[in-house]
Amino acid sequence: MPAGWIMRVSRRATGSLARWESIGLFAIIGALELGCGCTIYKGEIVRCKTRRNVVLAYIRVCVDKAGRYHGPYSYRDRKGRLITEGTHDRGHREGVWKSWGGDGDLQEKGAYHRSKRVGVWRYFSDGKLSSQDSWVGGEMHGPYVAYHPSGKVAWRGRYLRGRKHFVWKRWHANGRLKSRGRFVHGKRHGQWVQWDANGRVLGRFHLNRGTGVVRVWHENGRLKAQGARRRGKWHGDRTWWYSSGKLQSRCHYDQDREHGRSVYHRRDGSIAEEFHYRDGRKHGRHTKWNKDGQTIRIEMYRSGVVVSEECPLRPNGRCAPRRPVVVY
Repeated sequence: MPAGWIMRVSRRATGSLARWESIGLFAIIGALELGCGCTIYKGEIVRCKTRRNVVLAYIRVCVDKAGRYHGPYSYRDRKGRLITEGTHDRGHREGVWKSWGGDGDLQEKGAYHRSKRVGVWRYFSDGKLSSQDSWVGGEMHGPYVAYHPSGKVAWRGRYLRGRKHFVWKRWHANGRLKSRGRFVHGKRHGQWVQWDANGRVLGRFHLNRGTGVVRVWHENGRLKAQGARRRGKWHGDRTWWYSSGKLQSRCHYDQDREHGRSVYHRRDGSIAEEFHYRDGRKHGRHTKWNKDGQTIRIEMYRSGVVVSEECPLRPNGRCAPRRPVVVY
């Protein structure tokens, strides 16, 4: 593809191949950026798993003699709205890059050096600054700040070579301190304290380099969540409660992965679902109940894949067909 050319990719209604078509200064493709299952072959043919003849994206890109991206780059969605803009230098992202949402609002802005994030990156929501962090050589390193929609600080802390470190603080929307504690190389260490919006202490807990029991409280002082951590990972039972004090859910973790039985309850206390996990994937019986306590669905999983299902309340016990997931 010559430097400065813009190509279009579309799909023929009767086949699975989409071909490049020169249309001037912009390119429409649906391969690398959209992650839709497309693969580029020699820059000429794109194979994409789509079900209708649609334009997927517009891309403006310049390529050097070695075939590497070099120069201005812009990406627009199928409606022509600008999504990403930046510059490449011999195949690497370089300089300031910006990204926008589908509504046209700026989402993030920051710099790259040889495709690694550097300096201060800023993130936006509804046109307002929502957070900012610091990067060195592609790793988060330095101050981090997050903001409430009002503009007041919500979180403040620091990263050290990609991991949370030093003291971290969180504030309520009214500006009062919500929680405070310390991280050591990404693991909570020492005493952590939580306050309500009026400044009343809700509770405290201690960890030793990521090992101990973590607790979170509702504003009314009731326990909201509790879980055991070992060396910075969830390990053991984790439990959640509603603000009324009734049990919401309980599950078991093994080295940050769900393992064993997990149960979920409704606010009235009735059981809603029961799962079984093995090494982070559903494995075994999965049952759902309605509010009257009747079983409405039973699924059997094997390593995360459904192998059988039954719906006792439906005719013949057969479940409704699952809707296929279509990616465009």
